[in-house]
Amino acid sequence: MDRFDKLENLDDNYFKQYKIVMDNLPFYVKGINTSKSIMNLVSLNTHINFLKNSMFDLYESENIIAMNVLYRSVFDYFLKFQYLFLRLLEEKNNDAVNEYLKDTHNLDIIGYINTIKFIKEKFNPSSLSDIKIPEINTKINNRYTYKKLVEFIVNKIHRDKNHENNLDFLVKMLLKYTELSKYVHGGIYDLEYYDPQKRQEDMLLIIDITCKNAIACLQQIVLVLYQNNKNNERLTNIYNTLDKLLKINVNTT
Repeated sequence: MDRFDKLENLDDNYFKQYKIVMDNLPFYVKGINTSKSIMNLVSLNTHINFLKNSMFDLYESENIIAMNVLYRSVFDYFLKFQYLFLRLLEEKNNDAVNEYLKDTHNLDIIGYINTIKFIKEKFNPSSLSDIKIPEINTKINNRYTYKKLVEFIVNKIHRDKNHENNLDFLVKMLLKYTELSKYVHGGIYDLEYYDPQKRQEDMLLIIDITCKNAIACLQQIVLVLYQNNKNNERLTNIYNTLDKLLKINVNTT
């Protein structure tokens, strides 16, 4: 079994656990006052799943450019997931997700407003003459940039020695995220990607990281669910199974 086959097998085993959780999710979150936070974590994990599934297809077509672009989105989703998860774990309320939904909505509107202002200033097209610019406070502290999210997560990791192993993984992801900036912003691509072996190795690494992201996020969702469903043997088994999947090294023979 080659490395790609091992990754497919890892993903298949992950999906079995994911399906069990999703099939029983309405039961697990019923009556929980933080169900809104949990459902947003599920949503972010689902986004990672969709991107992960596409990566397996992109590997078959050797489309490393598209895969690199998708990985940048995976990293963004993963950081936001960790931010919301860690705050939920500590605060045990919906404050973090409420702030997140409000702030990100407003930031999207601000981005739209700035674009309209720029177009009117530079081109003043008649097609925009009837467009009204929404009134909104444009002085919003964007705490969701990747640097601020990483800083928040690292501070939490340093405070809890149980999460120290996650720091190495986060550093690995951050370095890859920065390296792939040129693929999103039209930079100069590495000539080494014309080497089929180098291209294949990088694509497999990205799939591996993304699979581990999805598994880790699902395990954290299960942890939150277990805290509200004590002594649930099924959740305990799923958590332990996911823990084993996280420790699988697809590089070993």
